[in-house]
Amino acid sequence: MSSTFFIPPPGLRFRLVGYLSHCAVFSRVTQDPQVGHCDVSLGAFGDQWFTLLHGTGDRAGRYAIKGEMTGKVLYSRGLYPNVGHVDGDGQFEDK
Repeated sequence: MSSTFFIPPPGLRFRLVGYLSHCAVFSRVTQDPQVGHCDVSLGAFGDQWFTLLHGTGDRAGRYAIKGEMTGKVLYSRGLYPNVGHVDGDGQFEDK
């Protein structure tokens, strides 16, 4: 396995799939949980597609992951909920 990462250019759609779990992350607003993952054997659904927002200025080299269907960015933090999504295109440190 390569130790380099591929950073998608702006506008390139991708799915986040766990290498070992074979689960794809989803972001939706139609039902709970709104953010989670499901086995890829169930298919590729619209709520599993994301794009990468590239940070600029003092956030150069940082990225936000934006759900194509919801327009929300993912976040992860130590507080409950640990993972979720929010509007704002990554304006906060944990998004």
